[in-house]
Amino acid sequence: MSYNSGLPPRTFLKPSEVASFFNVSVPTVYSWHSTGRIEGVKICGSLRIYRSSLLRTLSVPEATSNGMASIVKPYPRPEFEGE
Repeated sequence: MSYNSGLPPRTFLKPSEVASFFNVSVPTVYSWHSTGRIEGVKICGSLRIYRSSLLRTLSVPEATSNGMASIVKPYPRPEFEGE
C-alpha cells in the first residue's frame, strides 16, 4: 500500500498537515515528535516534520516493540453479512 499520495511532496511538513494526514490532533503530532516517534526540526521557531520520517514510520512492521505501529495501525474493515 502506498501512502505517498496523501502527503504533500515537500521535504518539511507542518504539524497541521501531518495531523490531517493521520486524522489526529495537532497536539498529538507534537507529542509524537517530543517522544521521538517522528523526526522534525524547528525552523524560525516553528516545528516542521521531515516527510522522510513519516514515510519510514509508515513502513514500520506492525510487530514493533517501540510503539511506532500504534501510529499507523489501520482501522479494521467492517464485515457485513453477505460478503
